[in-house]
Amino acid sequence: MKPTYGLVSVEGVVPLAISMDHAGPLARSVTDVCIMLEAVAGKYPGCATAPDYRKLRKSIPRRFRLGWPKQYFFERVDGEVRQAIDVAAKCFASLGARIEEVSLPHLAESVQASTNMALAEATRYHESQGYFPARQEEYSEDVRNRLAMGREVRAVDYLSAQAVQRETARELHAAFEEVDAILAPALPIAAPRLGEKELEIAGERETVRSALVRMNRPANFTGNPAISLPCGFTSTGLPIGLQLIGRHWSEARLLAIALAYEDATEWHKRHPALS
Repeated sequence: MKPTYGLVSVEGVVPLAISMDHAGPLARSVTDVCIMLEAVAGKYPGCATAPDYRKLRKSIPRRFRLGWPKQYFFERVDGEVRQAIDVAAKCFASLGARIEEVSLPHLAESVQASTNMALAEATRYHESQGYFPARQEEYSEDVRNRLAMGREVRAVDYLSAQAVQRETARELHAAFEEVDAILAPALPIAAPRLGEKELEIAGERETVRSALVRMNRPANFTGNPAISLPCGFTSTGLPIGLQLIGRHWSEARLLAIALAYEDATEWHKRHPALS
């Protein structure tokens, strides 16, 4: 689970991008995630309900609303991943969810904006610590190149990115006036092969880096909480995940909806073959 931005302290964590970095729990079950989140979370604002693993099962909603994004999240997705999310949506509907389309027309603008912010902030940190470029030969080529790219981000690009960040956050906030959470793939692909640089998704070539961050970047950019759950396997035995994105400080609601899905499925009990 990726909590609301700022809920879990990132003190002591080497930053990537200070305005988007989150820390959160990774566990084998929704209940375990809840227990871990309670242990590491800071204070919630007075208007929010903090998660409580002892009350989690009792808080599973009988009726809830899930947003199906019209833009961005399903525009370039592997066919088996899309099929698994479609099946998961039907499962949610059987659990009391009303699936409603939500419009996020400006979400695509967040891609370049968030990239500019992440590059600039990462480079600033490494420079401030005296690591880059003084010790650039000690970096891998990939990281070294990206830190060099961060030096090319202009102030006007960074300020424009902040404006896009605010607009994207407003757009998501408006969507959450209509739904409890947004349902989307966690990744547009299953796990790529080690060393694979590019792949084809829905007939288009894309870098592996882009594919692995594309679905997660929006909620990082806006600071919204999100939780990833297993929801199937490909024909070759690779796991597929879905994500639920919620309004700020809605971890308790996200965990309850996630637990309802976990109870209704067996995916969390299956493991990919490693031989």
